[in-house]
This record gives sequence, C-alpha cells and structure tokens, in this order.
Amino acid sequence: MERRKVIQGLRDFADFLENNPEVKAPAAPNKYFVRVHTVQELVIATKLLGDATKGADDTSFYVERDFGTFKVQYFLPRGNVCTAKTVTKITKMNRILVPAVTEEVDVEVEATDWDCPKSLLALVEESKP
Repeated sequence: MERRKVIQGLRDFADFLENNPEVKAPAAPNKYFVRVHTVQELVIATKLLGDATKGADDTSFYVERDFGTFKVQYFLPRGNVCTAKTVTKITKMNRILVPAVTEEVDVEVEATDWDCPKSLLALVEESKP
C-alpha cells in the first residue's frame, strides 16, 4: 500500500473518532506489522521509533513501539539478523499413521537456539566494508 494512503487513512480514522464521540473506538489494542527487507532498514526504524522494544519470536526479529492503544512492529525474518546454532540433538517420539496400523518410531531432531545481536547498529557497522 502506498505510504501516503496509509498516513491519510490513519488520519481520517482519528478524525472520525474525534468528531463522533458517540461511536466506540476499537476496544482491543491493535498491532501494525511492517516487514522491512534489510537490517539497515530495521536500524533506521529503530532509531526513529525512539523508545522501542526489541524482540524475537519463532520466525521474526523485530522492534516495536507502543503508540497508546496500538503498537507498530517492524520485523525481518529471524535468520536475516540472528545466527542459528544447534545446541543439542534430541530424540523424540513420532507417531506414524498407516491405514489400519499405527507405528511409533524415534527420530532425531536438532534443538536450535538463536544468537541475536544486542545492538542492531553494531551489526550494521560490522558489515560495512
């Protein structure tokens, strides 16, 4: 979506709520997700957001800021920022269903941990030639 349209839509909605106090505002906090394409873009967003929180989940590395009743999260796939490392291999039981037969087998899977940078800015500085 065009940046201009997003900004105008947010302003229009804010004006609508302000001018129509009889209409309820959204009750639940909302979150806007913005996917960036490079670590540098994430660093820029982090600097401009100011009081942002850094975090990671199963798939993403992100920074987010609370804007009162909603949050904005800028994110990248975790593998673009963090380094995967195998901490151990574990054996877990898998159940395989075959028509009329159930068989349980042990399979070995890797337990992965992630090393994420303490500073995004330092990561960008390290990658400069």
